[in-house]
Amino acid sequence: TWYLVQEAARVMIRDSIRGAIVVTSSTNAFQPEAGGLGYNTSKSGQVAVMHTAALELTPLGIRVNAIAPGIINTRLAAFDSKPYSRRDRGCAATAPLLTSCGIIPSWA
Repeated sequence: TWYLVQEAARVMIRDSIRGAIVVTSSTNAFQPEAGGLGYNTSKSGQVAVMHTAALELTPLGIRVNAIAPGIINTRLAAFDSKPYSRRDRGCAATAPLLTSCGIIPSWA
């Protein structure tokens, strides 16, 4: 992630492009799960890269943002026995912009 952000920023600065770089992380950056040390750490690291790059690139007209998808309640996520668990409510409390925590409501 860091190398990609650096390379995108180099090109944008060189070509005087004002715009955005978007990093894809996960809700695990905000609400880690047991047994996922490496994954949770890497996703938290991506958010830290986004914050740092945003601080450094904003003065140059380059926004750096992250999206953090979570588990979507589909057949593919059937391995998660509790898709609407306490973890999901905790995610919404700690990351207000991620109120759905990656779960698509039945009416969508």
